[in-house]
Amino acid sequence: MRIPLERATGPGGMAVLLLRRPGFAERLAVLGTDYGSTDLVLPSGKRTPPGVAHFLEHVLFETPKGNASDLFSARGAYSNAFTDYGTTAYLFSAPDRWDENLRLLLGFVLHPPFAPDKVEKERGIILQEVRMYLDSPGSRLSENLHQILLKRHPARLDIAGTVSSVKAISPADLRACHNAYYHPSNLCLVAVGDLRMKDLLRAVRDSVPTRRGSRPRHVLPSEPLRPAGRRISRRMEVSQPQFLMGFKDPAPAASGLPLLERRIAAGLCLALLFDRSADLHQELYESGLIDEEFAAGYLAERGFAYAAVGGQTRDPQKLEARILEGIAQARRQGFRREDLERARRKALGSWIRVLDAPQALASAALAAHFQQVALEDYAERLRACSMAEVEALRDRILDPGQLAVSVILPKGR
Repeated sequence: MRIPLERATGPGGMAVLLLRRPGFAERLAVLGTDYGSTDLVLPSGKRTPPGVAHFLEHVLFETPKGNASDLFSARGAYSNAFTDYGTTAYLFSAPDRWDENLRLLLGFVLHPPFAPDKVEKERGIILQEVRMYLDSPGSRLSENLHQILLKRHPARLDIAGTVSSVKAISPADLRACHNAYYHPSNLCLVAVGDLRMKDLLRAVRDSVPTRRGSRPRHVLPSEPLRPAGRRISRRMEVSQPQFLMGFKDPAPAASGLPLLERRIAAGLCLALLFDRSADLHQELYESGLIDEEFAAGYLAERGFAYAAVGGQTRDPQKLEARILEGIAQARRQGFRREDLERARRKALGSWIRVLDAPQALASAALAAHFQQVALEDYAERLRACSMAEVEALRDRILDPGQLAVSVILPKGR
């Protein structure tokens, strides 16, 4: 499955990728940095407070001419941004005034003024956001799981930081992290639509500074193979218990094809066990232990990875026991080949839909670039993934010794 992708290098080593879509009305750009919430130690060795990456995402939108979101809207463009554990990205989509909007994106991301009054304004907004997460059962469920799955890795902390860490972030911290991680060599611009590379490069060369230096290294602590704890629970305002079990990957791949292959094998394994067509899922649903929101997935970031299974349930203990029984049964009996082929076809169908969705496609291209794989590799490795790989991963990761469980219980019960 060949995906037409043009590549170029801008000033300072910045990567520029173009996925040409002749005739497409929508044109979209994503500018990302290989920097996220877990990058707490600068390449120099200086430690920064948790939440700086997310704080930067907020404060960069504050330009001398006004908030960048308002400026995009005035030009007929939609804009957004996100921060996760390993990446921060900024995007816009616009049918018209493309060059103007692209230069706005490059300008506010690369040339922030860090005005003290704007920094304080965003601090207040972020503190409200952090407090909102503290009151969100879904956020607490997953963050509590990280607390007991991980012992040293900074993904134990909320992406946005804590109330105390956000209060401690200084303009100097913001500038130091921006100087280190928004270096052009650590950035990638992905554009999708009826566009020309020469036009992209003209805007990039006009906007991106030529800076000395190289791509920054990531400094992370070593993480033990086993979970830090077994179980955590909390009472909140929920109508039914919320349940999430995580199986810590004892050998997470760092990047490249080994990481991609592990993600594919994990995705197929979890589909065979927990997809709606799976016997175990049907049994759990018919017994009333799960509802339509029940889901499973595999998260892999720098320095850690785990498989997660969960949702809302009337009986967390019974659900946990039945899931472990189902995994043990699959280990004894093995997966059926026809089920694997069905899961593979479903995954390929989902990938084809990504290729037809500009924002999803741009995000996939950005992730592939930072993970040092090609977009075409996904379909090729998915087709090549064997039953032996899927079952070996099942036996290695879905081990009771790798398990940690997070539960949110209703208050008053």
